[in-house]
Amino acid sequence: MRVYALKPFHDEDTGCARWPWLSMPDREAQEEFCTAIHRSIIASRPPQLHPWRPLPVVVVRQGSLHPHEPPADLSTLGLERLYTPLTLSQRAVEALGDLLAPDAELLPLDCQEGRYYLLNVTRLLRPLDLPNSLVKWEEGPFGPKLSSAYILSFREDLLQGVNIFAMPEYPMGGYYITDALKERIEAAGLRSNLQPLLVWDSQDPEYFDERYRHNPAQWQRFRQMLLVQQGLAEPPPPPPPPPPREVVEEPLSQEDRQSILNILQAAVKFINRAERLKLQLSSEPKLLVQQVFFQCEKLRRRRDLSQDERENRAIELGLLWGEQVCRAYGWEWVKLDGDHVVVAPDRSAYVSPVVYMYGFFYDPERENNTLLLFNMIGAKGKIPAKPGDYLNIG
Repeated sequence: MRVYALKPFHDEDTGCARWPWLSMPDREAQEEFCTAIHRSIIASRPPQLHPWRPLPVVVVRQGSLHPHEPPADLSTLGLERLYTPLTLSQRAVEALGDLLAPDAELLPLDCQEGRYYLLNVTRLLRPLDLPNSLVKWEEGPFGPKLSSAYILSFREDLLQGVNIFAMPEYPMGGYYITDALKERIEAAGLRSNLQPLLVWDSQDPEYFDERYRHNPAQWQRFRQMLLVQQGLAEPPPPPPPPPPREVVEEPLSQEDRQSILNILQAAVKFINRAERLKLQLSSEPKLLVQQVFFQCEKLRRRRDLSQDERENRAIELGLLWGEQVCRAYGWEWVKLDGDHVVVAPDRSAYVSPVVYMYGFFYDPERENNTLLLFNMIGAKGKIPAKPGDYLNIG
């Protein structure tokens, strides 16, 4: 048996999705809708969407490789988060419906461009074989949950007859499928904005986790960590402690503040133009951070970006992200050793937003954790630092 993670596809040259996708006209309403589903999954409750009225959706074409084509046969609602419900065309329903029926329900969408459905996955499982998995736990509202899953291993007996499922302890992992559904998707030739990546093979102990296809060295490192966890290998020696450093903090000049303001205005203008939105610098910080996450995902994989444009976008999105940390959590802009950073009020931690964003733009395979770090900063006790540590968490 093999298990695959359904992950959004982005063209490596342009950062675009393959095909247009469906989205709710009201982005905030869509965020609330998807968050409710996410909470249900965390609580091990299949999302209850009844009574159901066909959800109105629009087609998003900008940001796809084929903007003049109909929407994808298989995609996610909004194409922005992994745990959003899936959307299927009538063609996909006819090809996959019998395999999906035991694990999910199909709910009609109100779309003017054809018959499309929301796939509400109701099969919630806890099938992990933990002794053979390499994971990181954190406390959640309904008990421990996974903050990271580096190697996933499953109990085959719990997946018999299952075609698609989600895991309450790891909702950020999205949806997982098994062989039969993966093969049917490929045989039907469906146009998909999702790609199934192999994460486990019960018959091959030397399988390669395709999530690491661009970084096989990282996969080997995690395999070694699993051997250490299982007591089959010796842990590497700990690195030497870093030498203490002196920190020089200065307030920003009026000229610095005006320069940052100009760049923030340019960043919002760029997002509004790219997504046809009407955001302002006074918009909800989390909403702006979500757009930073989305634009970073789209832009950093584009190979046609000039060096100047890449740098400009990294600066704009980095400063916009840092400004929302200040607005939401009371952090402040300062100069730290000559660099513009946002720092916690008690000086326990700081982030250099531009350097932080550069890391994503110049390493397309680095995990984009801009939204995760933003939320972590707002959660008490999540930053392992004491007042005055000046810990760089970016």
